[in-house]
Amino acid sequence: MRILYVNHVAYRSGAENSLLHLIRGLDPSMHEVYAACPPDGPLVEMLQACEVTVKTLEMSKRPFAFGRTIHSIRRLIRQHDINLVHANSIDATQYAALPSRLTKTPLIGHVRNIAPFRPHGRWLIQQAHKLIAVSEATKHSLLIQKISPAKVRVIYNGVDTTHFRPDIVNRQTGRKMFQLPVESPIIGSVGRLHPIKGFDDFLTAAQLILQQLPDAHFVIAGSDPEPDQQYAQHLYHLASQLGVKGRIHFLGEVSQIEYLLPALDIFVLPSHQEPFARAILEAMSSGCAIVATAVGGTPEAIEDGMTGLLTPPHQPTLLAAAILKLSQDHNLAIKLRRNARDHVVNRFSITTNIQQTIALYNETYKPQSAAET
Repeated sequence: MRILYVNHVAYRSGAENSLLHLIRGLDPSMHEVYAACPPDGPLVEMLQACEVTVKTLEMSKRPFAFGRTIHSIRRLIRQHDINLVHANSIDATQYAALPSRLTKTPLIGHVRNIAPFRPHGRWLIQQAHKLIAVSEATKHSLLIQKISPAKVRVIYNGVDTTHFRPDIVNRQTGRKMFQLPVESPIIGSVGRLHPIKGFDDFLTAAQLILQQLPDAHFVIAGSDPEPDQQYAQHLYHLASQLGVKGRIHFLGEVSQIEYLLPALDIFVLPSHQEPFARAILEAMSSGCAIVATAVGGTPEAIEDGMTGLLTPPHQPTLLAAAILKLSQDHNLAIKLRRNARDHVVNRFSITTNIQQTIALYNETYKPQSAAET
């Protein structure tokens, strides 16, 4: 099967990490892989390292540029006789919809966010033969926008539990790798720097926590994908304004996140919305004690009081209280770490994710000879 993956950005975030893990798990004797994405980011080299044939092209929704993108994808499908297109996001699905329709090539769209569609966007999404929703919450957001239930399949993100594990590095070594204090409590979060990730609340919670845990340090690992770095600059200014600048470690993009997570005492996901965060699965697999906001698909991964603690979004006071509770109740923290690791191994492995995705490929693409029998 010749598969074309379409990704609408070239930077690396959770969606791109999920895509790379999927591609690495495909059998090269069964799948010939191509990819289309913009040229201005690290994803191109990462795909090429997976022995993927990569075509870089402009992806823009400006009228004339959108037409060029459609033409380029259609030409790529025909040039390589693609059997199936897998678009890795809502935006990528919109770019791939018309080329797939014009070439009569099955299209699978991957829905990794919870957001309303514009009218023309809904029509383009509906052209997909199947849609992968990363959580039941994401599926619900599609159904209330009149997407047919028959189109939607929930396939949870998966994590390589042999790669993300508690014993990959001891805590002291991990902290030294990232120049973090060896003995202090360290509370961290991972994600791209975007307002929806709730890092404002994390910084405000840090100020409250330091009143009761004065030797604590806080880590944010992730970068701002926007050229103007506006949100990153906002966070730097807010840390100074709150008087916590000296306790916040902005690490930027971390390529070896598997070594950072075991170095944390508590992992925090303060998002205002999360379809189903890959970062939380990685933290669970790494045996972290977790505090997260109960938004989107997060409660499908975290059972409050069993595999982590859940708090309402936009509530830094409650976020701080949950973090302090875990920092003071070591038995609870140990229980949550153990349960989180067991849960992700049993339910959210990358192997399960790949198997379910390939099954959907085989269900969606029917070779002509098979269809005629």
